[in-house]
Amino acid sequence: MIAFNEIPNDLLIPVTWVEFDATRANQGPAIMPFHGLIFSQKLAAGTGAVDTLHLISNADQAGALAGRGSLAHEQAKAWFSQRPGIETWLMLVADHASGTAATKTILVANAPTSNGTFSLYLEGTRISVAVLATDDVAGVAAKIKAEIDLYTDLQFTATVSTATVTLTARNKGEAANSFDVRHSFQPGEYLPAGLALTIANGVTGATNPVLTSAIAALGDEWFNVLVYPWVDATSLTAIETELASRFTAQRSIDGYGFGSSSVAYASLVTLGGTRNSPHHSVVAAPGDSPLIPPWQHAAMVAAQAGAALKLDPARPVKTLELIGGKQTATTAKYTDLERNSLLQNGISTTVAAAGGKVRLEQLVTTYSTNAAGAPDTAYQLANTMFTLAYLRYSFRNRMATRYPRHKLADDGTRADPGQPILTPSGGKAEALMWFREMEGLGLVEGYEQFEAELVVERNETDANRLDFLMPPDLMNQLIVTAARMQFLI
Repeated sequence: MIAFNEIPNDLLIPVTWVEFDATRANQGPAIMPFHGLIFSQKLAAGTGAVDTLHLISNADQAGALAGRGSLAHEQAKAWFSQRPGIETWLMLVADHASGTAATKTILVANAPTSNGTFSLYLEGTRISVAVLATDDVAGVAAKIKAEIDLYTDLQFTATVSTATVTLTARNKGEAANSFDVRHSFQPGEYLPAGLALTIANGVTGATNPVLTSAIAALGDEWFNVLVYPWVDATSLTAIETELASRFTAQRSIDGYGFGSSSVAYASLVTLGGTRNSPHHSVVAAPGDSPLIPPWQHAAMVAAQAGAALKLDPARPVKTLELIGGKQTATTAKYTDLERNSLLQNGISTTVAAAGGKVRLEQLVTTYSTNAAGAPDTAYQLANTMFTLAYLRYSFRNRMATRYPRHKLADDGTRADPGQPILTPSGGKAEALMWFREMEGLGLVEGYEQFEAELVVERNETDANRLDFLMPPDLMNQLIVTAARMQFLI
């Protein structure tokens, strides 16, 4: 007897009724929803509530909600500059009440002896300052401040005292300690004759926000890619804990985080060694003293990588350009040996390209040891995490779509055709068809091995449960090409 969902079996009136069944309508692979989250600090001037999710579609909306020049606004500008094509949300947190704002100083040490124009670079933003031979050091400092004041979206505001311009971060905390200030970066740029500037660190920013309430406010909303400006141990531990919870079978709302740091090479190696999570990447800023601050760098990487991995989670992201990225001078670039060491210690890398551009090289997680403390590479690559997330989603979606109200029976049960019954052999056939679909997408390989090792059986203690042991061989990435050339003369 065919089983119907809407048409009863005891009709006497002469009718022809037709019901619809969508369980076989979707024949292709499932399309996984993909959402991004910018998780960052706001200013008091921002209209957006803290610990609340805000849907945004451009950086100006983030500027209104978080305050222009805030860390959140700057990350949103970097994110949307990559044109990611990802539904984007904003989670705002306020500065810690006891936080300290970072400062930098620009001292005009000597006055110019000729007319000219020089270039300052703040966060990679070029600011032109015109000076006259008649200007004294205080006059030059005043002109520097006046030009900086025209750029209202910078993370720093400027004040002047005699010959010193002080730049103060809008947000409190550690992130702005990496703010880069320099002059005459591009070829052909130089200070006018006689003019001398001394750029120095001032007050060290301290005390990042507590993230507990904001993380709780995320609830079970699904965010595939997250970006944040913090890489301190307390913040990363809170984020890692939440992402690990989301990765569990009970929640299955996998998310992957991105942060960035511009500390020196040895400190980056140390930072990578202190973390051990498969759920996020800490990306080295492109060389010491980056033109692009690490919070913007992280957003660029997250948006570029997220857009690419949304299309194909198994495909490497190397060579993707960070739009608007700027590479520092040659002497500040990491060598091949240094970048390899960074990757081995859980720090992801970018590389310089022609024209001062920056491209992604390799995304690794900070995971390096298993629960027993033994070295483990199972979750070393970000591609692995994104591929697993999609495989799980597609299999769950397939089973939920095709068998939403089915009964479960042993193989050999002699039910009438049309009965909504799934058996272990039917479940195995479904798993094999799923594998072929994933194989067609280039996400897995080794059908014969999968078929041989696949186990589908009814649970011994729960007659209403069908268990699958699924051993997919994930598609690998072409990372290294090695050749031994035995030449003849």
